[in-house]
Amino acid sequence: PKVMLVPNAYPPSSRGGVETYVTLLAAELTAQGLHPLVLHPYRDLTVPDYDQQLDVVDGVDVLRVNRPENLWHQEFGDPRFERLFAEAIREHGVDVVHFHHLCDGLSPSLVEVARNAGARTVVTLHDGYVSCAKGHAVDAAGKPCSGAESVDKCVSCLGGGPHAPGPVRLQLTQRAEVRNRVMADALGQADLVTAPSRYIADLTRRAPWAASIPIEVRPLGLDLESFRGARTPARRRRPGDRLRVVVMGNVRVHPSGTDTKGGLLVATAAQALPALDVHVHGGVDDTFRTVFAQVPSVTVHGPYEAHRRAEILGSADVLLIASPVESFCFVAREALALAVPVVTSDGGALTEAVRDGVDGLTFRAGDVEDLVRVLARLDGDEDLRLHLADAAPRMVAISEDARGWRQTYGELAPSREPRPATSSRLAVVVASLPGDPTLTATLEALARQDCDSAAFEVLVVDAPPGGSPAAWARGLAGTTSELLVVVDAGDLPGRGFVRSHLEGHARHPAAGDAVVGWAALDVEALNDAAARVALRTDPSLIDGGEHVLDAAVPDLAVPPRLGSLHRDLLRRALAEGVPADAPELALRLRGEGLRAWFHPGARRTVSLTATDPRADGAAAWRTLAGRSDEVVAIELSLDHLSARWAGAEGGLPTARAHADQLRELPLPHLRASSATLPDGRTVPASDVLLDAFEALAEYERLQGAVQAAAEVDRGETVRAG
Repeated sequence: PKVMLVPNAYPPSSRGGVETYVTLLAAELTAQGLHPLVLHPYRDLTVPDYDQQLDVVDGVDVLRVNRPENLWHQEFGDPRFERLFAEAIREHGVDVVHFHHLCDGLSPSLVEVARNAGARTVVTLHDGYVSCAKGHAVDAAGKPCSGAESVDKCVSCLGGGPHAPGPVRLQLTQRAEVRNRVMADALGQADLVTAPSRYIADLTRRAPWAASIPIEVRPLGLDLESFRGARTPARRRRPGDRLRVVVMGNVRVHPSGTDTKGGLLVATAAQALPALDVHVHGGVDDTFRTVFAQVPSVTVHGPYEAHRRAEILGSADVLLIASPVESFCFVAREALALAVPVVTSDGGALTEAVRDGVDGLTFRAGDVEDLVRVLARLDGDEDLRLHLADAAPRMVAISEDARGWRQTYGELAPSREPRPATSSRLAVVVASLPGDPTLTATLEALARQDCDSAAFEVLVVDAPPGGSPAAWARGLAGTTSELLVVVDAGDLPGRGFVRSHLEGHARHPAAGDAVVGWAALDVEALNDAAARVALRTDPSLIDGGEHVLDAAVPDLAVPPRLGSLHRDLLRRALAEGVPADAPELALRLRGEGLRAWFHPGARRTVSLTATDPRADGAAAWRTLAGRSDEVVAIELSLDHLSARWAGAEGGLPTARAHADQLRELPLPHLRASSATLPDGRTVPASDVLLDAFEALAEYERLQGAVQAAAEVDRGETVRAG
C-alpha cells in the first residue's frame, strides 16, 4: 500500500519526540521497501502561504506545506489546507494515512478529509492533546491530571474557575463541548487508534466521549542498533568526581504557562545539591536561561544535533527527567540502552519506561524535596548506581516496529479489486452558459472520477447556472440514464463524486430514494456577493437539523447541490411546475415522502416526511420559506429599487455588528453557541450570522442593480430573474 505519514513537523525544520520517531519510522519503512510519503506543515514568512515543496530528505519523500500560523478559529479545520491535503492523497494514490498529530498546523478534520478521499486512516496519540486542550495533561497547579472526566473540570483548569466572570466560563464551556464533539468525531472515524503507552490510552479513555473508542497500545520503536553499538559498562567514579547529571529536552514555559520539562525543579535541586555537575542539553528559553544562570553547578549547552544523542547520554552518570508527565519518553529508553541509569518523576508514562530500583529511581512528580532525596542517595551510593546501570530493559527496535506497521497498513489498505458495478447509470448534467470559461475545469474534474467511465455520462446544456428548470428539462430529454444529477459550470466534483452517488443508490435502490451530496466546491466563493446570497440555502435547511457535509467544504461556505434521483420522480415534479432550485425541490418532494440519503460517509439518514415545513415555526424553515418569494421576476427600475436599497443600507450597521460579534467564532462552534438579538431574544449563532450575511449580500446585490438601472432611461424597465 501507499502510505502517508502526517506529523505536525519534520526535520530539518523542527526536531522533537514526534519528529524523531516519524523520521526513524519513515527511514525504516523505506529501507524495507514501502517508500512512504511524509506530509507536514511548516511556517516560513519568506514563502507564499500554502506553498508546497516536494523534497527528498535522507531518502524519504517529504511534502511540505507552508501553513499560515494556526489562528484559534482554525483549530478544528482550515478549508484551504484540507483541499490541498485531499489533492495530495489523490495525486499520490495514498491508500493509508497515518496521523501522528492533529494540531499545530494540522486539525482533527483531516481524518474525515482523508476518509472522503478514499484512504484508510490511523491516528497515533503521542500525547494528551485529544482530551486536553493544553496538550500535556498537567493541571493548573503543575501536577499530573487524572483525565478529562468532566467539562467543568477542564473549564476550571483553563481559567474558568468559580471566580471567573460568567461570560468567560460560558465561552470556555462552549469551546470545551465543541472540542469534545470534534475529537470524538475524528477518532470515531479513524480505522485504527493507537497510543505509545498505557498511560495515554487510559488518559484518553477517561474522557466520557472517548470511553468506547478502542485504543491499541503500541510502544514506539527505537534505533537500538546505533545505541547498542555505543553501549559500554558504567565506570565507577574516582574519589572526588562529581556526579554528572544530564538533562535533555527543550526547557521552556509552555504557552499554557506550564513548566512541562520541570526546569524549575532541576534548578532548585541543583541549588540544594551544589556538589552535582548538571548539564542541560536542548533549547532553553529566556526565562529558564535566567533561572539556570543563578545556579553555578548548572551548565546550559543549548540545542544539539540528533547524531550526538548517544554521545551526550554516554557522558552522563545519570539522566534526570523532571517532567511532571511524559507520554512515552524516548530519551529515558535511549539512556537505558546505553547503560545510563535514569532518575525520573513518576508522572504519566515514565514508570512504564523506568522501573524504580531496577534500572532507575523515581520521585513524586513536582516534589522537589523528594527529587533532592533521590539524587543525594544516588550521589552517595556508587554501588547502587552501577547496579541500576547493569539492567537490561526490553525495548522495541524500529526495525521490528516498522515490520508491524507494514503488516497493519497492508491489512487496512482498501482492496485494489475493481468495485462491483451497479445496475444504474448516472447522468451528470452540467448547466453552462455559452462560452463559460469555467466549463473546462468542471469537465476535467469529471474526467478524473475514480470509477468506470461506463457507469456515467456527462451532458452539457446551455442554461443559466443555479439548477434552472431548463437544465433539468434538457438533461431529462438528452439521456436514458436511470439517475440524474445537475451541477453548474465551475463546480469541481471530487474524484469520488459519481462513485458515491452510485454506491448510495445501490444501497438504497427504491425509486423514491435520493442520494444527497455536494461537489467539492471552491470555498473562495465566499468572496463573491452572489455566492453569499446562496448561503440561505444552507444544507441543514433540508431537515432543519445537523447535516453531513464533505469535510473539505466548511459549514455555511457554499450552496448545496440536490443529490441524484430517479429521472421519473424529477420529471413528475417538473411537470407540476415545481421550481428546480435545490431547496424548493426538496420542499416539494417532502410531500411525496422522498427519503434523502446523505453521503459521503453518512452516519445517519434524513427522512423527508410529508409535513408542512412552514407550520413548525423553525427559524430555518422560515428562512427557506422567505426565499421562495424571491424566485420570481422583478422590475429592474431605479424607482422600484431605491426604497429597497435604502432599507438594505439602513440595516447595514446591525448586520455588520452581528458579523463582527461572531467573526472570531470558529465555524464548528456556530451551532453550539448562541447570540443575543437587540430585542433580547437568544438564538443560535449560526442563524444570526446567516441573517447578517444575507443582509450584507442583499445590499451589494441591490447596489449593483441600482447602478445597472441608472444606465437606462428612468422609465424603462428590464426583466430580471
